[in-house]
Amino acid sequence: YGGGGGARALYQHPEALQPGAGGVRAAHQRGGAGAAAPFVMAALQVYWTDLASRFDEKQLPVASPFGVCPVCASLPVASVVRVGGQFEGYRYLCCSLCATQWHMVRVKCSHCEDVESVAYQAIEGRAPAIKAETCDRCHTYRKIFYQDKDLHVEPVADDLASLMLDVLVGEAGYSRASGNPLLWHGAEEE
Repeated sequence: YGGGGGARALYQHPEALQPGAGGVRAAHQRGGAGAAAPFVMAALQVYWTDLASRFDEKQLPVASPFGVCPVCASLPVASVVRVGGQFEGYRYLCCSLCATQWHMVRVKCSHCEDVESVAYQAIEGRAPAIKAETCDRCHTYRKIFYQDKDLHVEPVADDLASLMLDVLVGEAGYSRASGNPLLWHGAEEE
């Protein structure tokens, strides 16, 4: 933050972040990037997670478009299969922006809803709590984390920590169904 002047200005005038935040979210959805984008997205995550934590669950829509967060309409970064209690073994999609988790049945593509072409890929001998759920119908994947193998999985952070799985699944011909908000890369050159 260069000596705190910029941070102090944003603290005193947080509305100044609004135009940049909208631009960063739009650029992320298009695949564009900027040097400050991961920092803006991290700030947006804190802001939206706080908003989501105060949201009255009775105000959630009865139905929302498939595959998007029912609170902020962002795409999920990954899913988590929970352990313990009444939700043992249930899968929850995890919002990339506000950290909301919503239920989705297992063995169903979280991108196209196909139930026949889903498979699970993992790196042998590494992190048994992390797999890529692939779909041969839409040729996409999302990571799925298993709390029974690692109770402390965190979808956004562990998604970044398992980039080798992305490389291997990508080489097998699958594309990410949606990206990690903290992982930015430049637009491909033509």
